[in-house]
Amino acid sequence: MNHSNTGKRVLILSLLLVMLLAAFLPAKANTATIAGQVFLDNDGNGLPQNDEKGLEGTELSLIRVDGNLESIISQVRSDADGAWRFDGLPDGTYYISATLPKNHYFTVPTPGGSIMLPGQGQTSRSPLFTLAKGEQVQKFIGAHKKSAYINLIAFGDLNMNSGRMSNEPLLRDVQVNLIYEYEGKPYVVAQGTTNRDGELQLRDLGPATYRIGVTMPEPYIIGPLGSKLNLFYNTVPPTETNYGESEPFDLERSIGLGIGGVKAGTLTGRVWMDENMDGRMDANEVGYPGIEISLTHNTLGVSRSLTTTQDSQYRFEYLQAGDYTITATLPDGIMFALPGSPSVYQKAYTDEQSQTLTIGNETPTNFEVIGVMPTSSVTVIAFIDSKIDGQMDEAEPAFSGAAVEIIEQNKVVTSATTNEQGTATLDRVRGGENTIRVSLPDGQVFTVDGGENGNAFSSVSAASVLQVTKMVENGQNLVVYAGTTLPSAISGTLFDDSNLNSVLDSNESGLAGFTVQAVNAQGEVAAEAMTDANGKYTLDKLVPASYKVRFLLVSPYVFSNPGTTGQLGENKVVEQTVAYGQTEAVPLSAGETAVNLDAGAFRSAVLNGSVLLGDDIVGFDGQSGGLPGVKVDLLDETGSPVSEHTTALTDEQGAFSLKGALPGTYSLRYTLPQDAKYSQPLTDDTVYTSGQIAVKASDELRIEPLFAVQTGTISGLAYHDADNDGAYITENDTVLPGVAIQLVNGTTLEAYNTTSAEDGTYLLRGIRPGSYQMTMTLPQGYALDANANSLAPAAISGTAQKTVDIAMGTRITDSVLSAVKPITITGSAFYDNDLNFAYDAAQDTPYPLQFSLTHERTSTLLSLSADPQGAFATALAFPGKYQVVLSLPQDHLLHQPQNAAQEQLDWRFDTVFSKENTRLDLGIVQLGSFSGAVWNMDGSQNDVAGLSLAIYNENGEQVAQTTTDAAGNYAFTGLYPINYLVEARLPEGYRFARKVDTSNRPSVILSDLVGANTGKGRSEAIKLNMGEQKTTQDIGMGAMGRLGDYAWLDLDKDGMQDAGEPGIPGLVIKLYQYGQLSAQATTDEYGRYLFTGLFPGSYTLEVEMPAEIKPTRQQSEFRLVASILNPTEEQTASAENVVVPSGGRNLNADLGFVLRQEGRYPEALNNLPTKDWTKVNEQQPKR
Repeated sequence: MNHSNTGKRVLILSLLLVMLLAAFLPAKANTATIAGQVFLDNDGNGLPQNDEKGLEGTELSLIRVDGNLESIISQVRSDADGAWRFDGLPDGTYYISATLPKNHYFTVPTPGGSIMLPGQGQTSRSPLFTLAKGEQVQKFIGAHKKSAYINLIAFGDLNMNSGRMSNEPLLRDVQVNLIYEYEGKPYVVAQGTTNRDGELQLRDLGPATYRIGVTMPEPYIIGPLGSKLNLFYNTVPPTETNYGESEPFDLERSIGLGIGGVKAGTLTGRVWMDENMDGRMDANEVGYPGIEISLTHNTLGVSRSLTTTQDSQYRFEYLQAGDYTITATLPDGIMFALPGSPSVYQKAYTDEQSQTLTIGNETPTNFEVIGVMPTSSVTVIAFIDSKIDGQMDEAEPAFSGAAVEIIEQNKVVTSATTNEQGTATLDRVRGGENTIRVSLPDGQVFTVDGGENGNAFSSVSAASVLQVTKMVENGQNLVVYAGTTLPSAISGTLFDDSNLNSVLDSNESGLAGFTVQAVNAQGEVAAEAMTDANGKYTLDKLVPASYKVRFLLVSPYVFSNPGTTGQLGENKVVEQTVAYGQTEAVPLSAGETAVNLDAGAFRSAVLNGSVLLGDDIVGFDGQSGGLPGVKVDLLDETGSPVSEHTTALTDEQGAFSLKGALPGTYSLRYTLPQDAKYSQPLTDDTVYTSGQIAVKASDELRIEPLFAVQTGTISGLAYHDADNDGAYITENDTVLPGVAIQLVNGTTLEAYNTTSAEDGTYLLRGIRPGSYQMTMTLPQGYALDANANSLAPAAISGTAQKTVDIAMGTRITDSVLSAVKPITITGSAFYDNDLNFAYDAAQDTPYPLQFSLTHERTSTLLSLSADPQGAFATALAFPGKYQVVLSLPQDHLLHQPQNAAQEQLDWRFDTVFSKENTRLDLGIVQLGSFSGAVWNMDGSQNDVAGLSLAIYNENGEQVAQTTTDAAGNYAFTGLYPINYLVEARLPEGYRFARKVDTSNRPSVILSDLVGANTGKGRSEAIKLNMGEQKTTQDIGMGAMGRLGDYAWLDLDKDGMQDAGEPGIPGLVIKLYQYGQLSAQATTDEYGRYLFTGLFPGSYTLEVEMPAEIKPTRQQSEFRLVASILNPTEEQTASAENVVVPSGGRNLNADLGFVLRQEGRYPEALNNLPTKDWTKVNEQQPKR
């Protein structure tokens, strides 16, 4: 487009409008005028062109806006040229509402062009504009015939993939606003709500750039944003609420937009302030304000936050389902609650903690409680300790730059640096013991210990990094002081004082390789150095304080006498021992180096020797090592010690080196340590003095060795184990004095004797190595029990012997002699006939049993036999736990005691005997059996095999079960002698025999007892005696049978049923068995009868006849149509031995009758029914 031409056209139209305004009637003074044109915007650019025509018939309303009030000022209609005009207007804020002619739509507003917003259909409005007083304004309204529409589908995004799937629901009642934005202000152009199919169409829209604003119905919110702009993807970015707006899109002709919704999730939680800091959520503890809770969707990146109030509860709504990170950020003054509390966050040293959680889209998610508590903290105040007293005085300056750290498991968990005021505070420190480390810059060290309210960081040696462990109370600030200073030093020379004048002369040299130490007032070594080639040393990095300088001696050197001249290089050693010499204490100030702390030493004579282990057993070749701890003193000619430091102790190899001897004659005095004796020379004295030894200057002499042995010791405690628990003296036990112990050497016959004291202790000491016979004798009435630490083996007699080998240094300590009082065990062995677990002479039978008892602690074995009366008794026996072992025949059980266990034929059990319990009763049970057979009452063995039988005790508890064999036999074995009940389950259709059926063979289960209508039953209680093999416990059964079936009138009297001979109804038929009435029936209208459920066997059948009839004759040629009744003239007819088969039927028991007098019939035959013999067929014919 030619923009220059466009500008000219706009200018021409503007001139035309000015002329138009002037042509109208003059406007009122001081009033404004709005005039304009509605034009057909053919090119759609919003600007009027000179070739674009006006549009007639547009209805315009001018609306004045005053705050929230709107009023229509005037209404006009565009003329044939599209022109319109509002005049006589006061100043104010206005907008124009316009309705275009049909099929016309507003173009987009354009600067210098059309003022109307795009709309839906023909009606829209302009943005607000302002008229000044008397202002003349022109406005253009562009229109065209292009329209557009939008198709929208709202769907439930179940899988949250931002796309619409066929199985996902469509959402109704989704509110949609079509938004047009002009000059930064949004205008709703059209709106609607989705129908039940989730659909909405916005039609008659002006082409423009729009956004849609969407409000989801409960419980939905906007779902994840799709990757495409169409109906199948969500086009609205997710927000924090159920409302969201799409990105701008261009609508030219049509477009399809998807709106994806997901069910909103809810997160609830609680903040808890642990006011009393006990880690428990008390009922009166509430929330805490000012904690920021933020929630971020890990995939969508949407974040929300809130700040807690005093109310403990908080809540987030309208949440997308998915994984979130929830973060709690604390304000000053609080920290997270204690470990072990209900709080989800429990870390110290931090003001922020996070955790991941998953929020669902239906059920509210409840987050774990966030617990907080008043903060605990540590403040370190660092100062320069000018006075070196460890105290922070008011005038002493602060120290900045010290690094302060809290150490936990060798890691720094929080840190700070002291500021200009010397202060560093570590907030949010967990209460309890905390390790605080302070590091000073180079050149600075910590001062001396300041006590409770002074410097807390101190060490023996000067240090710039130290840590202390302090108790921090919950909710409190711990203040710790750190005093700093400058390190001090000491230097000097150690020289060889060859002329013994205590002064370093020009011809005397330094001594190299000697260790020098600075020792503080507490005797602790604060620094250590080694003299160099010139004997010089320096002890640096010292905390300013007082120190003694200690020089460690190297043989054969000893120190000269202290110097007294005050010269430089004078010997300052004023104290001397065998191992070292040291000066007086030297005070040091901060940063000071004390010099000329010198020492003089000289070489003395050395006497080397040893005390070796050896005797007649191991020999005197020195191969057994040496005896440490022997004290060796140097004695002068008068036998007095030369000095305090001319003494030595033998080392681990028994060697000694004694220095400090000047020329002269000496002797050595040896003093043995405890538990040693001389063997060469052989003496029991502990002190031995050598002969004279001549010593010259600087001699190094080797002295002949002495030999000694390390002696043995036996010690322990004798006690009465009154509770017999085998444990070393317990509450109920008492010590035992008067136990005699003797050791006799098998070679030298040397003897050692002792007796346990009043407190029960015994001690044999100084026993030379050798093999000994040891004898222990307890007071009368006691036996020696076994014990893991016992000095001797168990002995029921109270006297025990044992061979003991004592080697050098043998220590038998913590031994015991456990004494008990013997008992006699008695009891009986018997058949426990009444099963009452006790011997009853009137009921039970003695049993001649042999068995053994083994004492657990001593392994003592006792073999016992019961006499004919079943009684037994032991000699003296140990109290305590025994194992009893006995053997019984195959069918015998050990019934008493009840804890006995069987191992093949052996029975074993443990029992405990004591002074109060010395009896043992052994109850025996011989098992019995129970057997029989199931028999069929029809005499066959039909169905007797495979029947399930069980046996029960009188408590109804099942003891055993079995199955009958092919012949019906069964057996229960291994049974106790008690009462039993047998239970059987018969085959279908069978019943148990009755009492009357058992005249020839018994049945322990009878229908008379269990009922005639059941095939399952139990016997009455059956007594089984001790060892009884009870047989013939049979069970009779029979399958129920049927009997019938016809009574007829034998018209031709031939004894056979012929065609046309009628049945006789109403006859009473009775069955008898064993003389008792078993069943009764009556013939039906056709003369039929049938007995069912009959026990198998032979019956007698009786019929009561009307007076008009009697039995027909009997014939045997055609039995199937014959009568079974015996001929008689009586009113009752009968038939004997009528058989009912087991499980079968006998339908041949027909009953024939003849008339006593021709033509005279029983009343029942006067109205006989006509029988319909038509075959019954209920089936429907099918093609």
